[in-house]
Amino acid sequence: MQEIRLTVALDLTDLDKQVLAYTAFICRSLPVSKLYFVHVEEHLDLPDSLLRKHPDMLPVDESLESQMRQAVQQHLKLEREIDMDFDALQGKVFEQVLKHIKMKQADLLVVGKRGEHFGPHEMPAAKLARHATCSVLFVPENYSLDIKNILVPVDFSAHAKQAVEMALGLSSQVQGDKIHLLHIYNVPEGYQRLGETYEEANEVMLGYAKEDCQHFVDQLENPDLNALQYSFTDQNDRPRDEIIREYLEQLDCQLLVMGSKGRTNIAAFLMGSLAEKLSRAYLGNVPVMIVKKKHENMGLLDTLLQISKA
Repeated sequence: MQEIRLTVALDLTDLDKQVLAYTAFICRSLPVSKLYFVHVEEHLDLPDSLLRKHPDMLPVDESLESQMRQAVQQHLKLEREIDMDFDALQGKVFEQVLKHIKMKQADLLVVGKRGEHFGPHEMPAAKLARHATCSVLFVPENYSLDIKNILVPVDFSAHAKQAVEMALGLSSQVQGDKIHLLHIYNVPEGYQRLGETYEEANEVMLGYAKEDCQHFVDQLENPDLNALQYSFTDQNDRPRDEIIREYLEQLDCQLLVMGSKGRTNIAAFLMGSLAEKLSRAYLGNVPVMIVKKKHENMGLLDTLLQISKA
């Protein structure tokens, strides 16, 4: 796996402790070569009257950078040295974070998540999952680093392959964990015209899904086959996000990793919509990682930044 440039968004609240602890796990598991810590405030200017009264007061950006450094020193326990930068930015949180990950060419963005939002700035998780130009990891307030099961929904696309390989990388530091590949298939309409029952048609589609899955696994780079488990289920008119939630609970998963898009235009839309739903949904104590090909949204970024202002 190539070296990773990691951006961590801090909101300077108690949530940062959880975010930084999970960041340390990421740094142990993946080849992180650079860490960027960023905090955004709408205004960094101080009133002139305050400056006159306290002429020795630090500029706001320097004060915020100092607070970030203190949080990192206290809560980020690394096993090796990694180059770090700290940036306090002014403006709208969503816009500035997007600009930052573009400018720094980040591969992964780590953000804390309370409910549907990112910290007190209330940046919608689904919006970030949709528009970020890199992979995004949403860290809830409570989670377990005793990772025994990772769930990866797969449609056998290139994005799904990237998600599985990311999960394999993360699991390399965890002993005895399992990566569960979940494929949700459909029984096509019109099976009755072929003289088949629903059960017979379902069995046929399950067979095709298993064949596709084997071909998919054969294309993975150096997979730990002992860590992989396979689940197949018929959608049967159920919402896909509900099925994934069910499997998260049934399999007692501590992490959800999924690709941001599918293998066809329609699948890309469906998988993208699904990734957004799951990023904003409350999944208890389960962190959610949306894996993207780097810069896949880059061509639309300027337009999206304009939309975000509307």
